[in-house]
Amino acid sequence: GKLLQGEAASWQGATISPLLNLGCGKVPIYMAANGPRMLEMGGEVADCVIGSVGVTAEHVRYLQHHIGLGMSRRNDGKGGLALQAGGVIADDDEQAALEARTYVAYKIITPVPLEVSKFQEEDFQAMKGRYSYQEHLSHDASHTADYPAEMVRRFALAGVPATVLEQLRGLRALGVQKVFVQPVGKDTRKLIEAFATEIIPVMAATVEAEGG
Repeated sequence: GKLLQGEAASWQGATISPLLNLGCGKVPIYMAANGPRMLEMGGEVADCVIGSVGVTAEHVRYLQHHIGLGMSRRNDGKGGLALQAGGVIADDDEQAALEARTYVAYKIITPVPLEVSKFQEEDFQAMKGRYSYQEHLSHDASHTADYPAEMVRRFALAGVPATVLEQLRGLRALGVQKVFVQPVGKDTRKLIEAFATEIIPVMAATVEAEGG
């Protein structure tokens, strides 16, 4: 705690000098959570909660609801949601969906109520049983199923830049102001370049036009 506040600290009898490159002010604490109870705890104690369950309205409202329950137990005005999602930019939407399937396979086994994830109980149990963490997020993983593109885009920002822009506009309309994008496709450079030149400038102009 002291180090994060720019002060010296001690550990097992040794003195640790202040962090020279730390800026002034308190360092915000972000907490990652997906399950209902952890989301509520994060809303109560963290400066922001990173939720990574999906990118649909149902997913966002689920996160906002449980984080909001935790925020209601504090009176400092802090707390909120930062959405994390896998991202793929490809030459067409179909290819992007193919590359994002490995990320979706992992999302199936996150602790989210099935009425939110829209998966069937048998699909959830089957994937949970065969998911191999040795092949975690591998594009050639044996557990990756042939999910249709519309299912993939429930959990990932995947497509050509215009498709991802549409997804991000939808998230902003739901009140999401912070999005962390995890590269999960085969061409990370394409993702970074698309965000830098075609997505972030458009979103920034939209925010400016809306006044914040």
